Amino acid sequence: MGFDVHITRKDDWFDKTNNISLQEWVEYLEKDPEMQLIDQDKKLPAALFKGDGRATWIAHPNSSNSDEPVIFKYLSGNITVFKPDQEILKKMFRIAEALKAKVQGNECEIYGKDGTTDWGGLMSDKKAWWQFWRS
Repeated sequence: MGFDVHITRKDDWFDKTNNISLQEWVEYLEKDPEMQLIDQDKKLPAALFKGDGRATWIAHPNSSNSDEPVIFKYLSGNITVFKPDQEILKKMFRIAEALKAKVQGNECEIYGKDGTTDWGGLMSDKKAWWQFWRS
């Protein structure tokens, strides 16, 4: 089972307001030589998510050892990565700084520049949706 982590400007990544626009994301991608829009990436099948703001991180430290590219998806005003490792989380933080945003996990935990949450785990002091009845 995996999880998503989001670059977001929203209080919580699932909110409806304060979106990062697709135009802002594409402008960022044009300036970052480590990132590449998927429709420009010849390694991926042409039918795979072409032209919707999805990008690959071509400079991931383990990219030469993996057949699966690191995909950053533009989705609902956020930039989302599925099951990121710590290096990806660090890259997400750098992107978030450039976009004046933050890195937030599915449980609303916040990730810092070192790729960990404020207390080093995968969840913050906010309760997960399934823990609402606990005090």
